[in-house]
Amino acid sequence: MVARPEDAEALASGEKPAEGKPKVKAETVNWLDAAKLLFLWPGGTAPVRMTIEGEKSFLRVYAAYAFPHSDPQRFIQFFEGKPDGGRGDVIGILEDSKQLSESARKAVEEALGRGYVVPKVKRIVEVRDRRWLVQWIVETDRGIVEFEMNDIYEQIQVQLHNRVMLIDVHGNRYEIQDMTKLDPESLAFLNRFL
Repeated sequence: MVARPEDAEALASGEKPAEGKPKVKAETVNWLDAAKLLFLWPGGTAPVRMTIEGEKSFLRVYAAYAFPHSDPQRFIQFFEGKPDGGRGDVIGILEDSKQLSESARKAVEEALGRGYVVPKVKRIVEVRDRRWLVQWIVETDRGIVEFEMNDIYEQIQVQLHNRVMLIDVHGNRYEIQDMTKLDPESLAFLNRFL
């Protein structure tokens, strides 16, 4: 269901949307000012803490990219951490992480890393073409992984700087950071589908 502009206008003015129209909750985006953000991360498994100078402190924050593949440095959402370790309410969005200090960027990267696990492919062990599925066996930074693809031309994405994203039938991602640095056998497997 798509909300229409007139619904948001009605809500903003306090009117009730007309019958049959979707009811939407008007929300505003809390844009975070990098100059007011302070991060503390002592290292290891300790939680990342964040303070919005002059406003509020958070003992545990999580972060997520708004556009993780097309623009990963920009538009990072921060969430309050719940006592049980899960994600809570949205704190706000930072437009560009490049505005942060080096130590703050490291803390943000840690907060982001806790939400995204994308194994890095070290080498391609084997690729088997089985009618409508292609089975991959790859060695990653997390060990040997087997997965399948059913639409090679959509599920192998060549990106900037020779980066390749492999996406399996379940939507899991496996990253080749630089395909030119693969061993010759791995590159030969990959080139079959490029």
